[in-house]
Amino acid sequence: MTPRRAACFDARARRTATSSSRAASTSESPVSIRLTILGKSPSWQDRDGACSGYLVEVAGMALLIDCGSGVFAKLRAHHDYSQVDAVIVTHLHADHTLDLVPFAYALTVGPVLRDDRPVLHAPPGARGVAAAVWSMGIRDPDRGCVRAA
Repeated sequence: MTPRRAACFDARARRTATSSSRAASTSESPVSIRLTILGKSPSWQDRDGACSGYLVEVAGMALLIDCGSGVFAKLRAHHDYSQVDAVIVTHLHADHTLDLVPFAYALTVGPVLRDDRPVLHAPPGARGVAAAVWSMGIRDPDRGCVRAA
């Protein structure tokens, strides 16, 4: 083990030990987090796969991180898309955003399953990119998938 790796390992061990003793001394119950990897393919989706997409379920909330090509179908297989509370887009590459189009379309023209919409957290410039992409199939992107955070 190189000295740098040893330092990283030791720091991680110290954090874990500190966290464990802190958790043992409080009456807080542990938080359950469920992570579902919906897609991890590179710039194009693998056969039967999907590009970047991760579903995090914690404290009764569902958070979708990235929504690349193929992710919406995988999301529907694992979770009710209408119950996603927020979407985080890490960056504006197509392999992290393209399935926002079918997601928005489902929320726009599909059955009304809830009164509000998921909140989108995205890098600067996302509204312009979304308007350009969504204009291919959805005339009013503000009415569909997301509301600005």
